Amino acid sequence: MFETGCLPICVISDFFLEWTLDSCHLFGIPRFASHGMGVLPMAVLKAMHMQGLSSIRAMSNSDHVKFPQLNLPFAFVKGDFPDTIPKGDDEDPWNRFITEVDKADVSSAGFIVNSFEELEGEYLAILESFLENKANAWCVGPLLLVNNQVETGGIDLKNQSCPYIDWLDKQPVWNAVIYVSFVVRNRTCQMPKWMKLQWGWRWQANCSFGSSDQQNGAHRKDGRRG
Repeated sequence: MFETGCLPICVISDFFLEWTLDSCHLFGIPRFASHGMGVLPMAVLKAMHMQGLSSIRAMSNSDHVKFPQLNLPFAFVKGDFPDTIPKGDDEDPWNRFITEVDKADVSSAGFIVNSFEELEGEYLAILESFLENKANAWCVGPLLLVNNQVETGGIDLKNQSCPYIDWLDKQPVWNAVIYVSFVVRNRTCQMPKWMKLQWGWRWQANCSFGSSDQQNGAHRKDGRRG
């Protein structure tokens, strides 16, 4: 794409893949961090990193945690933090990695949030305050990207109009967007998430994509043109 002069208009990257920020800066492409959390959980997470993990680690599990930037509608204690929150030495490789992820996050061109503005609009400004360069956060809640009568109660959506799919179909091919996703596969799930994503992308006529199955060492590539 670089050699042909047709760079994508942006890259939407899983927030966990912090290395994509440097790649985007190299080519002058905006990088948007995609999160699976809602607006308020993200704001709490960013406030936690801004306040400093060391001060939170020193608390007991029953101590109330307060963030100056947030007026939470509920009581919050240290014990409410999940076990995945970094603990211990700041020089631990995992903790350093999480710190780099957070730095790349707030340095991105914006956030793509798994929520709806009608539900969490009051917290958007707070979340955006953690971003550098006055970047924005956009609420893009769950979308139906594949016609599946089982999951839609037997309703056939094949011939029904979907505004967001219609909008995607009308976009010029050269205005490409790169999606970089980190997918955790559940062995108990009959259908891997990446396959569901591919089905949705195939429905949208102007797309091409590649995927990597690290567990099985397989690489797949597919594409379609409208």
